[in-house]
Amino acid sequence: MLSGDGAAEIAARAKELRKGQSIYKRARWAKEHAPDGKAYEFKDCNILYINDELKAEMIDGINAKAAGTYAPKEEIIVRGGGRIPISDKVRHPMEKFLADGYEPDEDTLEWYPAAPTTLADAFCLELENTAGANILLVGENDDLRESITVHSLCGFLMNPNNHIVASFVDEGYSDRARMIGLLRNIASDRLTIHVGVRETLTVISKLKKIRPAPGRNTIYLWYGLDKLKNEIFLMNQDDEDEEEESVSAGESMSKEDMIADLMNFLAEINPPAAPAAKKEPAAGSDLSYEDCRGILRQAFEVGPENNHYHMVLFNNYKALKKSGLIELANFENRLGTRMSGDDSYDLFGSSLAISKTDDNTVIYYSGSGQPIPLRPYLMPDAAWYARFNAALEDL
Repeated sequence: MLSGDGAAEIAARAKELRKGQSIYKRARWAKEHAPDGKAYEFKDCNILYINDELKAEMIDGINAKAAGTYAPKEEIIVRGGGRIPISDKVRHPMEKFLADGYEPDEDTLEWYPAAPTTLADAFCLELENTAGANILLVGENDDLRESITVHSLCGFLMNPNNHIVASFVDEGYSDRARMIGLLRNIASDRLTIHVGVRETLTVISKLKKIRPAPGRNTIYLWYGLDKLKNEIFLMNQDDEDEEEESVSAGESMSKEDMIADLMNFLAEINPPAAPAAKKEPAAGSDLSYEDCRGILRQAFEVGPENNHYHMVLFNNYKALKKSGLIELANFENRLGTRMSGDDSYDLFGSSLAISKTDDNTVIYYSGSGQPIPLRPYLMPDAAWYARFNAALEDL
């Protein structure tokens, strides 16, 4: 209000206010006569204090007069610098889901990343079946990043048609290990968690061929892609070391020991047994970084059109650039915590991430238009996870 039309007028009127007064800005109806020609007017209001006892008495009186038809509005509880647990939003679809009062449209992919800064019940986006409908989360605030991730995945799982594949390239960092632990609080066979570079490569290898599955959405969560190149390098070195140790061990055996081992082996296979199956390497273990880069970039580009969506997490914009995997055009849904002016401009096209974010606030950007501030929920407690898991079982 102070930055809109009439800012100078309201500032002047505010100087004349007495204790207990406020200013109310009212929009005029089109049919109203406005001598000054303005579409609004200001009115002075007196603030009335009502104690809890009188408040309860008034509400009881309203309920009695409404004959039980009065539906009380949800109280807005603000604490923790503006952040609240999702359990405080009793009209939020996720809370209704726990109370068996909400069934998502199975034909839409609803996303609930964080709370609105307005008085709306929830901030919800429907991810479209079009190119670019992936999610990118960038920010160094671990608490906010974890909250957005957990609540996003829980929101996805409300729909029985949604399946989540979470891949952590490495678990050697505290933020990765903590996130893995948080996701393991969710008990659902539609959430699979892969940890380590070998398991991640297995997931990537399956993305060589992407085909739509009618009535099924797959959401891929990726964390640590900026470490993928180095982790593949280290994995290959470990494999080479194992091969060298195996060869070295074979060379150190004497001819007599080798003959003895052979005789023992022949004695054990009488009558002859079927040859032992050759141990096959894990799927994807032969992929190079360049192979992964090509597969992932293609998956990010065409995935949403084929019901494959990707949510990628980076701790900062430097890590995003280092990964060499991200084309921003493929990630129209972008979330960011506080960051530098240069990073904000690269990610959101402006420096608004500086002015609109703080330790409790992130911004959402759809690839165009103005960024929207959001406040991630406080992390749920064990009791909330238990209720959520019970609701998943009933699907």
